[in-house]
Amino acid sequence: MSNDATLFEEAGMSEQLSALYEEKEILERALGTSIPEEIIAMMNSMSEQLSALYASIEA
Repeated sequence: MSNDATLFEEAGMSEQLSALYEEKEILERALGTSIPEEIIAMMNSMSEQLSALYASIEA
């Protein structure tokens, strides 16, 4: 691999890493967490709450 190709890959990885950290910070600010399992649990809980709300309205 040429030196130019290596530098290109390193720059690409650096940009990807920066983008991932930026996304993580956005999740932290908006949701209070960036841990995927916690976000999934939050979404599942909200879905269950919404289903319960709809069920109580229909009853």
